[in-house]
Amino acid sequence: MRIMGVVLTGVGLAAAWGCSDPAHVAAPVSRYQMIMELPVGIEVTHSPNPAKAMPGGRSGYPYTWLYKTSVRALTQPLTIEEFGCFHLVSGQWQFSNYTGQPFTTSDFAEWYSCPDARLQPGAEVSDPNNWSGSQTLQTGKKIWYFVGVDASGKRWRGSAVVEEIGAVDERK
Repeated sequence: MRIMGVVLTGVGLAAAWGCSDPAHVAAPVSRYQMIMELPVGIEVTHSPNPAKAMPGGRSGYPYTWLYKTSVRALTQPLTIEEFGCFHLVSGQWQFSNYTGQPFTTSDFAEWYSCPDARLQPGAEVSDPNNWSGSQTLQTGKKIWYFVGVDASGKRWRGSAVVEEIGAVDERK
């Protein structure tokens, strides 16, 4: 059974305890920062974008936004090693996969119908049933990211924002 998407949940905060002067303690690098520092080697698109909500739907929440997410390698073959989503909350991108963990190579291979999760340059693969869900009808933004590795072991990324409109799509 295929389950994928994003659920808007609270994110726990971690605190560091110690005896250091706070001015000398470096802030931890977030997952978002680590991923966004990787070089771009993957193109990501969403359609429709922006997306309207539907009542109910596959998310199991009162509102679900459905969209197709497509990816392709830009210049060289890449194997997807992880992917996931960040949700914009008070100006900060927070990791928001419903599992609490990045999705895996095998998730990508299955959901994107991409054997061995291997992207070829210029060859697009898609998940036509990507989704996010919420308890409330709201406007928001998500960034879906993908991290791939090339033959030499170098990591590359791709990402794209999908805008969620706080209105119901009457066509669905």
